[in-house]
Amino acid sequence: VRVLDQRLLLLALADMLAEPTESNARVQALASELGVTLKDGAVLVAMKVDAGSIDRLRTLGIAIEAEERARGLVVARVAITHLIKLAATEGVRRVEVVQP
Repeated sequence: VRVLDQRLLLLALADMLAEPTESNARVQALASELGVTLKDGAVLVAMKVDAGSIDRLRTLGIAIEAEERARGLVVARVAITHLIKLAATEGVRRVEVVQP
């Protein structure tokens, strides 16, 4: 990823560093502080991707809600636990939070 929204990075790190018993509460509190809406431990994001990356995203278990293949645009719901994998996915160029 060339650009990953800093708020997403902070949420991913908080999830990784939190004790299992406190992870959900800690991540939810941080998300609220950052102005990010979480639903069932996932965040709605908009992505700019290369051709062919959409299939890789599905393989990771990312729930794609909308796509425009011709322009390489994707809107998806991503679990906080998948953000690091998303950031390392070849062909993903930009990931930003979508606020409903």
